Amino acid sequence: MPRAYLLATCSGSSVDRDVNNVSLFNLVEQVAIPAFQPGMSLPLELHAYWEADPGELGAALECRFVLLRDGATSGQPSPAIRFRQDAPRVRARALGLPVPAPGPHRLAVEWRRVGEERWNREAALWPISFDAAADAAEAR
Repeated sequence: MPRAYLLATCSGSSVDRDVNNVSLFNLVEQVAIPAFQPGMSLPLELHAYWEADPGELGAALECRFVLLRDGATSGQPSPAIRFRQDAPRVRARALGLPVPAPGPHRLAVEWRRVGEERWNREAALWPISFDAAADAAEAR
């Protein structure tokens, strides 16, 4: 079974083509929103880094990102991302972070084998808070 060993939200990323290293730019844990609107989405990248044992390589998988608030799902999950666990460590990336409600949340990731119905939630979490612009300025 794959394991998510890192989740992150950032404003951008870059992959070094020569050595396949990834750089994440401007990790985001708090967002000041001037005017909250239901259904809004932020132009952020969501990253999940996966690890698997050698006997699990080659599996066709899907993952999706979900936001949690007080332990319950908040808003809709991201569209599913298909990937193959062709190496011991792989990464999946989604663009766009929906904002279901102001306040503190945790980004989580779920996975399943392609063709399965049930999603499996990973233990890894990324804290992120959506605050009104005035509230964020007062917190500094």
